[in-house]
Amino acid sequence: MPREMLKKEIQHRHKIHSEQLAEYRKKEKEHFEGNNSIEMQFMYLTLKRGIAYQTSWLTWCDEVMAMIERVGEASD
Repeated sequence: MPREMLKKEIQHRHKIHSEQLAEYRKKEKEHFEGNNSIEMQFMYLTLKRGIAYQTSWLTWCDEVMAMIERVGEASD
C-alpha cells in the first residue's frame, strides 16, 4: 500500500476512535460520577472496557504514524 494512502487510512481510523472515546468520556461524566449501585458499577466497568479499547486503538494509530514517518525519513 502506498505510504500516503496508509497515512490517510490511519488518520481516518484515529478520527473514528477519537470521536468514540469522546462519547464514552461524556457518558462517564454524565452517568457514572457518584453512582454506587451495583448495577451502575457493572455498567461503568463495561464502559471503562470500551474506553480502554478506544485508547488502545489510538495508541496503535500513533505508533503506526510514527513508524511511517521513520521509514519515510530513512528512505528519503
